[in-house]
Amino acid sequence: MKKLNVLIAVFSIFIFSISLTQAQKVVGSGPVVSENVNMKAINKVSLGISGDVFITQGNTQSIEIKGQQNIIDLIEKEVKGTSWNIKFPNNTSVRTNEKVEIFITMKDLKGLNVGGSGSIYGQNTFKNLDDVDLNVGGSGSIELSLEAEDVDANIGGSGNISLDGYAEDLDANIGGSGSVEAINFKVKEANINAAGSGSVEIHVSNELSAIIAGSGDVKYKGNPRIDKKIVGSGSVKSY
Repeated sequence: MKKLNVLIAVFSIFIFSISLTQAQKVVGSGPVVSENVNMKAINKVSLGISGDVFITQGNTQSIEIKGQQNIIDLIEKEVKGTSWNIKFPNNTSVRTNEKVEIFITMKDLKGLNVGGSGSIYGQNTFKNLDDVDLNVGGSGSIELSLEAEDVDANIGGSGNISLDGYAEDLDANIGGSGSVEAINFKVKEANINAAGSGSVEIHVSNELSAIIAGSGDVKYKGNPRIDKKIVGSGSVKSY
């Protein structure tokens, strides 16, 4: 009897696990709709789903989400500090043929993060910024025009960061085959670290420091002082 009770308990847990797993799978249904979301002020956005985010600098914050309603309902809308992490609940598998699009107007920008295959696009030039952190993991991308003091651009994987505008300083770190395309992003000083086959294009006027391990390459415009350390077949050359 004891063995039977144990078997029943194990079987019950197994059935519960199956039902829980099934409950975690969500398929998008219905037409694409639009929903406006009210949140406290944000200056950081992290994109953790497969979708596109379009950001605009403006005086009044607004957020609009486009997608199928049951998918919109799943997106977590909690702001921690001044950061919105756009993601689905943990252990939730989502499948949809309709891409989620999120339109954000924000006053200030401190950081953007993309994980996976999502993309963040700047719709206008973000001005009067201090320090800005940009991070891409996987095959995601960020395209942004900005005027800032200091910019950190970090890529892990095959992602891409494309920049336009200017800053005092740029620190770029690439691991893998990712790229930073900033030939139209004018900076006074740039510090580049590339490991793997990553690439950086930059416009720098005063000083360029580059450390390359692997086959990565740095191409630059301008006439900066060059400090380079290369291990492997990588290169630093004028554009």
